[in-house]
Amino acid sequence: MQTSNAAFHPMEADHSLYLGPGRVVAVTPAKLKIAVTEQCEWAQLALGYPYRARIGDTVLAIAQNGSWYVIGVLSGNGDTVLSVPGDLKLSAPRGRIDLVAAKGMRLRSPRLVIHTDAMSVIAKSIQETFEYAARTIKDAFDLRAGWIRTTVDRDFRVRADRIVQRAQDEVKLDGRKIHLG
Repeated sequence: MQTSNAAFHPMEADHSLYLGPGRVVAVTPAKLKIAVTEQCEWAQLALGYPYRARIGDTVLAIAQNGSWYVIGVLSGNGDTVLSVPGDLKLSAPRGRIDLVAAKGMRLRSPRLVIHTDAMSVIAKSIQETFEYAARTIKDAFDLRAGWIRTTVDRDFRVRADRIVQRAQDEVKLDGRKIHLG
């Protein structure tokens, strides 16, 4: 294997080289202004991922002969935004994909479709809000709860071949009219 040292200059040999931390003091769409040692320099963002720096971030900067580049983020609060013009596919053909977030997670889309053989939702609480909802269950639906309260603004209809209701204590029916039979 051949290597070339033509573009490499050891840091000790040239005092115009810099490799170290810098604090972001200004952000433009194309460059960052970073404070290094006792001066401020404009640096090109040269990361391998789409990071949006914020003022106060500590970055890893490199410079030679007045050209400054940010090549890493040592401590940051900015966003990393992956934006593609067309479809995006994440694939793990021999593994799984774990998404982990300390402060929460949101999905926004005009349409969401989930195809799976099994699904588990484990949560301490859940709240659902819909304008319209329909659920079709081919075989059985089993609901176990400590208590259930159902509030319906208009009609409440139940249709079944057979209805069996049991109570260990009392049963109350309250209405202006109760029709049996």
